[in-house]
Amino acid sequence: MSQNETTSNGWDLIAAASQNALNTQLAKIPPVCVQADVPFKLLGNTNVAHVDITIHQPELRVKDGSGRQVDVLLPMHGVQRYPEHHESDHPQRRKAHCDDTAHSDREHIGTTQGPKANQL
Repeated sequence: MSQNETTSNGWDLIAAASQNALNTQLAKIPPVCVQADVPFKLLGNTNVAHVDITIHQPELRVKDGSGRQVDVLLPMHGVQRYPEHHESDHPQRRKAHCDDTAHSDREHIGTTQGPKANQL
């Protein structure tokens, strides 16, 4: 057998069964909503981005052919709003709900999974 060949010897079946059982339990975890005002400086101006993100339960996926390597996905979606007016003097935490659907003219809506999950 060459060094590059992989054999799972049934471990892929065990891992798949474990993956399904764990994902069933993980699906019971409620999503986490994060709403925050994030101040940032751009070209000498202080601005505030309103961030509204929902993070869902992790999902496990066994890599094909490995039987032992598992990817953990953290699905999330959200909105970043950039106000039109200057709010650097009194940034306040926005009270919102997970199902808040009001969007401004300038926003970024994204959904992502996997290694780039933190890049909305």
